[in-house]
Amino acid sequence: MTDMTRRLVDAYYAAWGSGDFERFGEILSDDFRFRGAIDRADGPAAFVDLIRRNAPMFGEVGFGDVRRVVDGSRAVNLYVFEAGPARVPMAEAFEIRDDRIARIDLYFDPAALMAPASAPETRP
Repeated sequence: MTDMTRRLVDAYYAAWGSGDFERFGEILSDDFRFRGAIDRADGPAAFVDLIRRNAPMFGEVGFGDVRRVVDGSRAVNLYVFEAGPARVPMAEAFEIRDDRIARIDLYFDPAALMAPASAPETRP
């Protein structure tokens, strides 16, 4: 199960990063649930709609400094979400069931997405 968990989580980030939101339909379970700091979605179609609505706000995205722990059918990713000037630390927990992603819980400080990027440090 550990290899399947890794492959599904990798496929999730590849789809997100490339904007291939239709790919989610292939990797999310029919009873998929998403819970985030701001939004929630029940079912793959609701999740795809949510991602499509939010994607223009972020523009091109990246996932930096990714660290992952996998334990059988569960995985947790710690990373820095990169969208424009924003660099937001996030934690995302995945649950796999029947070779599909059944649940994602996303944790982050929503205020960090709204804050302007820090100015570069200057030295006298």
